[in-house]
Amino acid sequence: AGPLAAIAESRDFSVAFAALDALALIGEPSVASRIVPLLGDELLQPAAAEALGKLGSEEAVAPLAALLAEPGAPTVAGATALAMLHARLETDYGEGELVADLARTVLPARAAENLTEAMRAADESALASLATVLGWIQGPGIDETLAALLSRHRLRRPIAEVLARRGGAAVPALLGALDGDGETRKAAAAALGRIGSAAAVGPLVALLDDDPDAGVVVAGALGSIGDGGAFEPLLAHLGHPQAAFRQSVVAALNSIGHPEMGRRVLDLLRDPSPAVRESAAKIAGYFGYAEALEPLLALAADPVDEVRRVAVEQLAHLEDQRALAAMSDALERGTPAVRAAAARALAHVPAPDALPRLLAACDDEDPWVRYYAARSAGRHAAADALPRLVALATTDPVPPVRMAAIDALGEIGGARAAAALVTLAGDHDESIARQALEALGAIDERDAVAVLVAAAESTDRERALIALRALARHRDAAAVAVVERVAREGADAELRDAAVETLGTIGGEAAIAALVRLAADPRRGTSVVAALARQDEAQVEWIGRELRAADGSVRCILVEALGRMKHRAASALLAEALHDPAVAVRFAAVQALGRRDLRDVEPGLVAASRDDEDPTVRRAAQRALAR
Repeated sequence: AGPLAAIAESRDFSVAFAALDALALIGEPSVASRIVPLLGDELLQPAAAEALGKLGSEEAVAPLAALLAEPGAPTVAGATALAMLHARLETDYGEGELVADLARTVLPARAAENLTEAMRAADESALASLATVLGWIQGPGIDETLAALLSRHRLRRPIAEVLARRGGAAVPALLGALDGDGETRKAAAAALGRIGSAAAVGPLVALLDDDPDAGVVVAGALGSIGDGGAFEPLLAHLGHPQAAFRQSVVAALNSIGHPEMGRRVLDLLRDPSPAVRESAAKIAGYFGYAEALEPLLALAADPVDEVRRVAVEQLAHLEDQRALAAMSDALERGTPAVRAAAARALAHVPAPDALPRLLAACDDEDPWVRYYAARSAGRHAAADALPRLVALATTDPVPPVRMAAIDALGEIGGARAAAALVTLAGDHDESIARQALEALGAIDERDAVAVLVAAAESTDRERALIALRALARHRDAAAVAVVERVAREGADAELRDAAVETLGTIGGEAAIAALVRLAADPRRGTSVVAALARQDEAQVEWIGRELRAADGSVRCILVEALGRMKHRAASALLAEALHDPAVAVRFAAVQALGRRDLRDVEPGLVAASRDDEDPTVRRAAQRALAR
């Protein structure tokens, strides 16, 4: 990366572009500071901005944001880089909003004008980036500009996200968007729900009688707002003919938790409309109203099958022997749908009462009853269920039933479950084999780890990914060598990144050492930093040992990772790195410390700002202290 950065710094137009493109592909964060000055070169600005979007950190935000305010500047390139930086730091470290906050402090009103102007000619991919950055700025007309983009199909989701993050300021523009077409109304309603403004309740209530698809979103938004003003209008829609809409209304009423709900639901349980009775049963079960027991018992014998099904499921939330007797009767004598509901409900009943009934239901003639019986037996994690579940997992003729039994074996665990799953991991039905691998991730047995280690190097990409996720749950150092090999030699980027993430989750001396070895490959730098940055304080000791022994480029990556941690031990190592023999490492340490609480390390930064032999390190330390 260093030689490529030097070629870019030459500003020789014939080769600098190619060098910047190569640096962006490599993703080596340690050279980002060397690219920032190239933003001042008009010819290299777009390529430099793109490279910083892919490998820069918070230090690149201010120069990129300043670029947006200059007349004739490459606005699209600058906004795309900032949006990319925001997304990457959010995904890797959960720090995307830091990018927005830093940009907000330096973006002048002129930047909003440039962004808005650029949006007029931009394609949809560029529009999303421009809108993201525009959303960080406060100013007249911005919310309306963004809301107008909700009518664009491919932009609807990201624009709604941008408007929701703007909070109350965006409410008037979003209320105006409720007059748009159906999809625009849905996007605006969802954003208003996330903002939670009571001012939106009236306009949203007026849309409850819109088409049912929009009504689902509107009811969800009203539930998120949680204002009592929506209580009566929502109650009036409990009998809507579309099931998805009714469920959304039920969920909204549950979220609001109106004090009148307990009294009103008793009448609704006896409503002439089957749809209202069904909805009321869901509400009564959610809140566990004791006074609703008798009406729910009556509904368990309702003439409408769907009402009986829902009532039986909700009885599990009421601790009463009469409720258990009704569920048992439904499991033995109900229609297939009601029997399946009873099997689901028994997952929430104490194991001594539930398990004998569930094991009997594993022999039911209906596959969905067997499916839910297996799932519920797994929830109880009772070893007594193992023989019946092993039989279902290996011999049932219906694949979903086998998969449910496999999941249950994983929940119960133990040597016998592990042995069955090891066998099933070699099943000729690939969906069964993959499900067994997934379940082995929950079982703490050596045989399970051995099978998963072998599967991690499978030529079946999906098997390998499942095995890596399962090994991450085991956190067994015995897997480190193979996972490192996958991270280095995996067939595609997703597989390699998953292996790096698995090493980060495993942790410990061996996994940290493996990550450090991988960091020597510039293509792995970004993913290694993200994996190391997630380590807890107990792992900092191993990172410190590697930091003292690694070569200069790897030490820069380790310093970048330490700078993302919140631990005091990480601050101590960064302070130590201020005395590193390599200028690049000292510079990276100064930048990392500048993002932290400086009380513990201020003396080291003061010394670096005054005494470091390299002027770039001294200036960086001075900037950090000023911040």
